[in-house]
Amino acid sequence: METRQTVEAMYRALATDDIPGFLDKLARDVVISEPAFLPYGGTYSGRDVFVRSVGPQVTRVLKMSTLVVNRLLVEDDCAISILRVEIAATGQQMEIAEELVVRDGKVVEVRVFVNDAPSLICAPASPNRTPE
Repeated sequence: METRQTVEAMYRALATDDIPGFLDKLARDVVISEPAFLPYGGTYSGRDVFVRSVGPQVTRVLKMSTLVVNRLLVEDDCAISILRVEIAATGQQMEIAEELVVRDGKVVEVRVFVNDAPSLICAPASPNRTPE
């Protein structure tokens, strides 16, 4: 039950622009893996790194207030979510799947999978993106 409650609270915080609430659900040493083809793709270790490197880019590319959780499947400490969110530049809807691992009420790992890559690849890249 803890895994479901943690993940639901994290997504609720994202959709309502409650950044402190979202960050509270991430472990300090969280590892987040975004597909390499995304404007903010890569693997990020640590909540602070994610906040500085990815957070601002994600919120420029995706309209998080439109985030909808279509499915949430939970087994033990693992959750699989199917999400829908609007791309800010185009207004198109994009589907995302995430695999999350929760321990002690905190998300410790997130792996992101994007279903409709071309719609996001065509979105303008963030001017603040730094080469890897």
